[in-house]
Amino acid sequence: MLLKILIALLIIAVAAYFWLRLRASRLAGEDLSQYDSAPEPFAVAEQGQGMERINAYIREMFVVPAQAGNASSGWTSKRERFDEAGLKRSGDFADVEFRPDVITIDGHDIAGSWTLAPGYDADRRLLYMHGGAFTVGSDISHRPLTVQLARRTGMAVFAPNYRLMPENTR
Repeated sequence: MLLKILIALLIIAVAAYFWLRLRASRLAGEDLSQYDSAPEPFAVAEQGQGMERINAYIREMFVVPAQAGNASSGWTSKRERFDEAGLKRSGDFADVEFRPDVITIDGHDIAGSWTLAPGYDADRRLLYMHGGAFTVGSDISHRPLTVQLARRTGMAVFAPNYRLMPENTR
């Protein structure tokens, strides 16, 4: 009886050894040890005009309000800043129509707006769910993106104003 238990334990140990080796080899992947330390800091390419605009936007939206003591002024002011930033670009899309609409899904009305670029195809539509971590953002704040999508695809783009936190739960 003791011999049978020892043989069973030996078989289990050998099987476990090979299973762990197989698992380790599958998870090991390519040897990336050459990237463990950087001999010199990363080189930063000279910033182009687009990157300068992004940095200015981030500074205006987040850094300046925080330095002015407005960081804790609440969600309303942050959302207003996002919408103002979207409206500041209105000169870039004077030829685009923004048509407010309400869509109903499972009995719930969701307001938003259609972005209609010149020559759009009404039979081709795109639903654009804006970013903002479910706390900020709207069809107005994300107009620069929906305009680009509408122009580049020729589609009518709908951006809904879904419920935001913390006023609304998931």
